Amino acid sequence: DTFPTVVDNVTTISATESNNQNAAIVALERSGYSVFNVKTYGGAKGDGSTDDSTAIQNTINAANSAGGGTVYFPPGTYVCSGLTIYGKIRYLGAGIENTILKLKNSSNTFLAQTNGFASLTGTNGTGGEVNWMIEGITLDGNKASNGSATVPVLRVYGYGFEVKSLRIRNGNNEGLYSEWSTSLPSPGSDS
Repeated sequence: DTFPTVVDNVTTISATESNNQNAAIVALERSGYSVFNVKTYGGAKGDGSTDDSTAIQNTINAANSAGGGTVYFPPGTYVCSGLTIYGKIRYLGAGIENTILKLKNSSNTFLAQTNGFASLTGTNGTGGEVNWMIEGITLDGNKASNGSATVPVLRVYGYGFEVKSLRIRNGNNEGLYSEWSTSLPSPGSDS
């Protein structure tokens, strides 16, 4: 139950493709991995003003229904709020400050949280999302336009996830809140 990386089943990329910023995505697709582009699959705009919440969530839901894959965010600023993220998915941007997920004005809520977070946090229960990755993305809590909300930008209940090349900024409270049971036996070394 691991998520794919570019080094899994490496394929040859043409010179034109190697100059393309999406070369890693091409390699993943050629290797047989499911890649869900939020712009082409979900219709997200990434223009910094359109509310892309539904388009992004529909793309994430499709990847989850497929049993996992990569949800790809091309360069842009995606205005959104209240996203639910699932395990076995790699959330891949085009690099910090190239791909920005920005909390919608006056939403006064979280930008993203793992599935089941609200019912699991504080329970010491099992569950939560495992084996997922977020990489090459900036998460912007848009503090100036979200009043006095004190909700973390990214809320996680689970374990076994990786955060690579991620910038979290402008939150009213914590940028990242992560929790998993403190009383249950560890299911693995990364919990």
